[in-house]
Amino acid sequence: MDTIVAIATPLGVGALGIVRLSGERSFEIVETFFESAPPLGQAAAQQALYGKILLSTRNPLPLDWVVAVKYAAPKSYTGENSVEIIAHGSPVILKKILSLALKAGAREALPGEFTQRAYLNGKMDLAQAQAVAGLIRAGSERASRLYAGVVSGLLSAKIRRSAGEIVEALAMIDVMIDHADDAGLIESVNTKLPGQTARRLIGVFEQMIASFEQHYKWREGMSVAIVGAPNAGKSTLLNALLAKDRAIVSAAPGTTRDTVEDLVEINGGLIRLIDTAGWRETSEPVESLGIERTRLAAANADLIIWVRDGANGRHKEAPLENLIGRQKIIFEVWNKCDLTDFQARNGEARAMPGLAGSFVISAHRGDGLEELKSAMAKQMEGINGGEAVVTEERQADLLRCGREDLERGLTHLEHNAWDLAGFELRHALGDCHGITGEDGISEEILSSIFSKFCVGK
Repeated sequence: MDTIVAIATPLGVGALGIVRLSGERSFEIVETFFESAPPLGQAAAQQALYGKILLSTRNPLPLDWVVAVKYAAPKSYTGENSVEIIAHGSPVILKKILSLALKAGAREALPGEFTQRAYLNGKMDLAQAQAVAGLIRAGSERASRLYAGVVSGLLSAKIRRSAGEIVEALAMIDVMIDHADDAGLIESVNTKLPGQTARRLIGVFEQMIASFEQHYKWREGMSVAIVGAPNAGKSTLLNALLAKDRAIVSAAPGTTRDTVEDLVEINGGLIRLIDTAGWRETSEPVESLGIERTRLAAANADLIIWVRDGANGRHKEAPLENLIGRQKIIFEVWNKCDLTDFQARNGEARAMPGLAGSFVISAHRGDGLEELKSAMAKQMEGINGGEAVVTEERQADLLRCGREDLERGLTHLEHNAWDLAGFELRHALGDCHGITGEDGISEEILSSIFSKFCVGK
């Protein structure tokens, strides 16, 4: 394959930047513009060399002093000869090093081509390779750990165990087909085993599909709608939880007319906070539009923070049930405990379905916020307890197909239709292999997968 090169760090001024090469001619190409002692080609494998980048053999003034790390195949990320040049993080320097490598015979890498080569050279399977892009883009500590688990092979191991069980069931089915007339042999084997395997794996596949649906919340953030009457302190609470002025705060009720969203990381989990327009009955057209958006935000939220004005007699509340429409996890939050006329009326909401906690806070002063954040983090932790998480839509689609194949296969097994059962289970096995890429993947699918990566990875 061609020797490829790319800038592997984001362009922009920084302390360091990296240019990486991979391919059979990597060492030869780098030696045309990198001078070190010993020369790169004579250095030991996995050795870091300090040297200088020369614009040409005729010009003794270096472009930069750099560290070049030599990775000899197969002990590299891609499984090929590779070099990583660590230079000062000037875009001018990095682009010039890239230009020198291209001039010496390298080809500019396509998005994700380094990781694609790692997959093609057996350094990782397809599930692990896909998770690399997610690890790069992870927006929270918890999401990073989930992707790291997939990169380390947790999902792949679970898929391979499932595939192994299907192979054993198929072997048993083949015995039934090939020796259907041998009553003694049939009596000596457990003819119920393939059905038991199919039934168990249907549950395993369903669990993995559910992990994909929940993983979205780890990646994009658990949705938390902050609702309540006008001037209850919703925007002040949003700003306090974000530790910045994100929403406009005013003593006049009805300041917020639209939803305001932002992300915050709490205890390693990503939470999407949504400030909403004050919930009340109104005929004013613009405010009505804002309240309709409040209704939509509450309907789609994973958690409702119901902010209530604890200062007596300030505003009459519209019934929360009219806003939510169906059962939700609700945190009742009594705000403004810093005011002298504060009084929490905790008994009013005890019978409300979905009520998961009641809190007394001062969004203005910060009282009670840590307790509220801890409760939100606990709700986030309950979304997904497993580490073998399905992170890609393509993987989930294959698992859905596999589940349907197993369900049809189970039906055939219950009627002793061994040929038809074997046909369906082989399809389920192919779905497993499609996730790990063990039986090969078409160029079109590979291009689609790795085109989503950044250049240089």
